[in-house]
Amino acid sequence: MFFAAKEAVEKRARERGRREGVQEGRREERERISKALEQRGVPLTPEQVKALNGDSE
Repeated sequence: MFFAAKEAVEKRARERGRREGVQEGRREERERISKALEQRGVPLTPEQVKALNGDSE
């Protein structure tokens, strides 16, 4: 019973870590895209800015 509980806790921790890693990766990619567009002087609509800030999810 101890091992089953331990496995369940470890599985939840792995899933949480995976989700956090994905969210962090998305945030970094949004920042990279924003910087690249800003450097090139590309105008963005308010909807595009909102999507790049992660507000559309």
